[in-house]
Amino acid sequence: MDKLSMNAYGIYVVHYAYCSWTQYCLYGIKLSGLQKGICTNLVVLFLSYCTSIFLRKIPSCNKIL
Repeated sequence: MDKLSMNAYGIYVVHYAYCSWTQYCLYGIKLSGLQKGICTNLVVLFLSYCTSIFLRKIPSCNKIL
């Protein structure tokens, strides 16, 4: 949980793009709303977390995030 909390602001900054595209990709698939919500949450958290870790390796971004 410590690593997740260290990257919380970075996750917040980049999650919107992943959330929009994941929902768009799931639009035509026949799943319930709950299944789409769970899938979207898992994908967005994973991709946002990975992106935040990557961005923190860039010195100029690390100062901001």
